[in-house]
Formats: sequence, C-alpha cells, structure tokens
Amino acid sequence: GKMPFTPYHGGIGILLKSFFLKRFSLIIFLWLQFLYDVEVLFNILLDSNRLHSWSHTILGMMVIALISCITGKYIYEIFAKILNDIVKIKLSEHPNRKIIIFSVMLGVITHLPLDAIMHYDVRPLFPLASNNPLYGIVSVFTLHLGLLICAVIGLIVWILRLKLKKYR
Repeated sequence: GKMPFTPYHGGIGILLKSFFLKRFSLIIFLWLQFLYDVEVLFNILLDSNRLHSWSHTILGMMVIALISCITGKYIYEIFAKILNDIVKIKLSEHPNRKIIIFSVMLGVITHLPLDAIMHYDVRPLFPLASNNPLYGIVSVFTLHLGLLICAVIGLIVWILRLKLKKYR
C-alpha cells in the first residue's frame, strides 16, 4: 500500500544539483525530504485518517526547515563517511551554513507544492485556510513523469558538467 517516503522528490533534487553543483547539497536536500515525511510514516503507523497534517503546512514547513538546518551538517558527515567507507566514493564538498540553508530552502519550497498537487489531505495554508488550491492541477501520472524527467535531465547535465570540468 502506502509509501511514506517517495523517491520522486529526489528528481527535483538531482536537477537542482546539476545546476548548482558545489553550492547545493543533495544529501541535505534529501534529508529534509525524509524529515518532512516522518509525519506521514507516523500517521500510517497510527492508522490515522489524515496522512499529511502539521508538517505539510507553511508553518510546519518552517519547523522542518529549522530542524534540517540544525541537523544537516551532522547527517551530511554521517552519509559522507558511509559513502567513503562502503562505496569508496569521496564527496568533494563540505557544506557550510550558506549551502545548508540554500539546500533546505530549495527542499521546502519544492516539497509542499508537489505534495499539495498529489494529496487531497494537504492543507498548505492551515490554519488560515483549510482548502488545498493546488490539488489535482495535474494528474499524478503527469507529476511523476515530470519528476522522472527532471531526474534524467539532471543526471545528464550533472555528468556533462563534471566531465567538462575535468577537461578544462
């Protein structure tokens, strides 16, 4: 059935990484996506009738952003160590405060609208409004296809930019 952590948000993250390279941390972006949907996991486990509640509002978004900014550097270091020790991939960047804040901000401004388009129970403007003006503006298929296309384009651009950098 239900999947609390969608990989589709990563499509936007990969595209953003291909544009911003060292000024953007994909790991911190994905950490924020994970934190955002911990609420959904809890609501599934509690068999709640609402999957998207407090974190999927503009106020909740600010709370998740703050937690991500505070914890981002530590999570980055843990993942960098795992990638280095297990997969032998050494990450070149070490995100400073500016990169962390930038990555988190891009994460929150993309997560809430994407979820609002897909899920009827998202109330982005709560407590000011209980409706969801973005729900269904495109079909779930179109949304997912668009995010997959973002991932493919992002990977191509990212790889090309890294290759071109080597030959300069």
